[in-house]
Amino acid sequence: MIFRAKDNIYGYDGQVIIQEGSLLTFKEIINEKLVLVSDNKLVEHVVPLDMLVEEEPSTFPKYSEGEAVLYQNGDNFELGIVKRVCGCDEYFINYHTGDTAARTHARHLHKIRNKYAFHIIRLDPDDNERR
Repeated sequence: MIFRAKDNIYGYDGQVIIQEGSLLTFKEIINEKLVLVSDNKLVEHVVPLDMLVEEEPSTFPKYSEGEAVLYQNGDNFELGIVKRVCGCDEYFINYHTGDTAARTHARHLHKIRNKYAFHIIRLDPDDNERR
């Protein structure tokens, strides 16, 4: 099962251990408490159920080949083009002008809602033509 944190979750020292919106994967139950694995820190946490919302698993791809998307890495955003769909929640994305694509999980991608207002072109470094 996959859960999303409703709010920041703090450790014993008062530091944020899980940020609001982070996805957590169920690992096991110990002493009637959920043990979850945080996707951004790969650390196990025991988290109160009232701090979580269960996520519905995707059954079909959210993005299609050739679609422009925004990749979020913390506070930074990068524009990318979907090169290939790898499954329901994973995609190979071109972020640069080269032919190399990075495998990216859908939880880090965002749809561009107002694409109709822009003409997005990805540059090809080999022949300086646009594609």
